[in-house]
Amino acid sequence: MIRIRKIKTIAEFHACEDIQKAVWNFEDREIIPVNELITIQRIGGAVLGAFEPAGKGAGDRLIGFCFGMPGRLDGKTFLSSRMLAVLPAYRGMDVGFRLKKAQREFALDHGYDLVTWTFDPLQSVNAHFNIEKLGAVTHDYLVNVYGHSTSILNRGLDTDRFLAYWHVKTARVEDHLRSKSETPALDSLFGGSGVGHPEDVAQVNETFLDDLGILVSGPAKLKFATRWLLVEIPPSIQVIQTAHLPVAQQWRYKTREIFLAAFKKRYTVTGFITGNAPARGGTLNAEVSRRRSFYLLERTK
Repeated sequence: MIRIRKIKTIAEFHACEDIQKAVWNFEDREIIPVNELITIQRIGGAVLGAFEPAGKGAGDRLIGFCFGMPGRLDGKTFLSSRMLAVLPAYRGMDVGFRLKKAQREFALDHGYDLVTWTFDPLQSVNAHFNIEKLGAVTHDYLVNVYGHSTSILNRGLDTDRFLAYWHVKTARVEDHLRSKSETPALDSLFGGSGVGHPEDVAQVNETFLDDLGILVSGPAKLKFATRWLLVEIPPSIQVIQTAHLPVAQQWRYKTREIFLAAFKKRYTVTGFITGNAPARGGTLNAEVSRRRSFYLLERTK
């Protein structure tokens, strides 16, 4: 039975360091160290751990953790969530989801109505988790915010990030935590329904499979005139990084251009949609059905 609670002992804080290495393969310079985590906990932040019982006579084993600290910007106080990590063997078991729910409870108990964090816009699994499962939104794009990173996930790419806003007291967040998202299905969007009339939705970047079968993004249509935008990203940027790094880098630059332009025009990411949909691909440029992933952006007033 996995339990969520605050990190308590020096040994447990050291286990947080070990998890960071296991998840991201960081060099030591990027590890958040024990003394910083202890200080964050002591001054009013929260370092929360997911523990698995290790058997009779042994202590619980840390399998994941998250931590956040108080922040203040433009007169607004919030909880800044810095990191969430779960050991690879325990992914797909809702450990990260339970950690975030515990973080939300901490935020509510301490008077915060907003939790923020950053995530890579090209990481589709994280996008689905943050936008669809948790109900966060974003309208801020940070360019190469951390500089060069030694993480295996950032190999060869600038560390561009979305700034996620998790308004923890809202009905939207409550609904998403209960799996009641109102984001339309992908087939309904391509069928011209789901978010209003067909003319209300525009796909910003056309994509296709090149002759090597690698997903490529074509030129973006940046003259936005619709209420809703669809921005496609690869289902797995890691596959493209491994197969052909320059294409992965182009994905970074092209999506950066799109999101910076869209946010300037007061669009907000409110949904993330995955599913099979028709697309162009291959030498003959024939239409095929393949797994596709899209951000859904809504224009705000």
